[in-house]
Amino acid sequence: MKNLSKPASKLTLKKELSRNEMKQVTGGSTQQTYCDGYDRNGYNPFPVAGSMPIGCMPAYCPNAHHGAFLYCA
Repeated sequence: MKNLSKPASKLTLKKELSRNEMKQVTGGSTQQTYCDGYDRNGYNPFPVAGSMPIGCMPAYCPNAHHGAFLYCA
C-alpha cells in the first residue's frame, strides 16, 4: 500500500464547470432576489428563512405580492 501515487493537483468543480453547469449540479442559483415586502395585501417580505435562492428576478417581487424589488445578492 505504500506505493500509492500522489495526485498532481486537486479537482474543483468551480474551476472545471461553467456557471450554468454548476447551477445544474447544485440545483439552483447562487443569487437571491430581495423584496421590501410592502404590498396592498400587507407585509410579505422575501426571502424568508430557509427559502432557496431563485436567482436575480426583479419582476418576481411585485408579481408574487412581495412588494418592490430591492436588490440581488
